[in-house]
Amino acid sequence: MSCFKAAAYTEGYNFGNGTSYSAPIAAGIAGQLLSAFPYLTNTQMRSILFESGDNVEDPNNERGYGLISSLRAVTYPNLVDNQDGSYIVNKIFYDESGVIENSAKIYYTKNSEEMLYSGDMFFSGDLIYRYQFSDSEFNSGDTINFCFNYSDSSSNINRNPRTGYYTFIYSSLNIVLNTELNPMDEIPKSYTLYQNFPNPFNSWTTIYIDFPEAANIELKIYNILGQEVVTIFSGKTEPGKRRFFWNGLDRFGSRVASGAYIYNVKTSDFTQSKKMIFLK
Repeated sequence: MSCFKAAAYTEGYNFGNGTSYSAPIAAGIAGQLLSAFPYLTNTQMRSILFESGDNVEDPNNERGYGLISSLRAVTYPNLVDNQDGSYIVNKIFYDESGVIENSAKIYYTKNSEEMLYSGDMFFSGDLIYRYQFSDSEFNSGDTINFCFNYSDSSSNINRNPRTGYYTFIYSSLNIVLNTELNPMDEIPKSYTLYQNFPNPFNSWTTIYIDFPEAANIELKIYNILGQEVVTIFSGKTEPGKRRFFWNGLDRFGSRVASGAYIYNVKTSDFTQSKKMIFLK
């Protein structure tokens, strides 16, 4: 994340910058987030702060994930592990009139299935809507894409996020905002596999790939010995710039060892590999 510019009061407002400003602001936002959701782990907190940045759709080495927002952080969805194979997603909805307390539904897909599932979210009166993902529906390692519909103070139906979906790997607690599930307006002219970001990483990393046409693809991770670690995606993808994620887990749901790994994308007429570094 980039440095903050913060307001200061000395007989009027002015601005300053640097870590002496950014650290207390980031700590204050983290405190608000933990006050609202005291069960969050340190890795969840870190992930939510990243995903709350204003540059999360296109992170880079100059601005990182951008400037964070307390409101975006507190209203970002999070997960609770019930320790019985099921997970509860928690979400606060907010608009200009304040916290939403009307009704909300969740819509989700599993892996590359086209089937769209839905469910009513439970509002418990503590500002938070909840929905439980059952272990009877999912297996460890399944990719879950989901979004919300909620009724605002004017009874209008809104979608969150406005475009794309939230994504998490079943058995992992980190949720990422995936805005690249739909093709971008400009179709790439050729296949391109980009360097993952961030790299090195220890929580999540993002892999961008350009597809000039619809294709059946396999995106896999291998260790330095050439042994397959996990399949990130296997199925059909539409043309456009696509975004994929890896959370450092192997196909059995276990955290991999620190070191170098190879990610490889393969279609019927294109294959390319790049190296990444995972650090615990």
